[in-house]
Amino acid sequence: MTYAELLLLTKHYHEEKEYLENGYFRIRQKDPQHYELAFLKVDGCGTTSVSPQITVEVIDEQVRAIGLMDMYAAPIRTIVQSEETADLLEQELSQLVTKFKLAKKI
Repeated sequence: MTYAELLLLTKHYHEEKEYLENGYFRIRQKDPQHYELAFLKVDGCGTTSVSPQITVEVIDEQVRAIGLMDMYAAPIRTIVQSEETADLLEQELSQLVTKFKLAKKI
């Protein structure tokens, strides 16, 4: 994910979840350097669960995925950024960014 893509998505998505197609989309800015991008699915109790939520860190306009949580998966998935997981996190982030773009045709 590039910094330009992050800025584009933050213009189209917000902290309040928004239902599009088959789930909810949300972007939250946790602090000036960290954002959470989440796709949420409706679960059995009528609430929503992240599937996935990826936390990204922005330093000098460089964006990198630092964590993933998927509460809908069985078993629940959590991935923390490390040398071993960096490529997997970037792949997951790329897939999620594509899903965000396709949902609003941006």
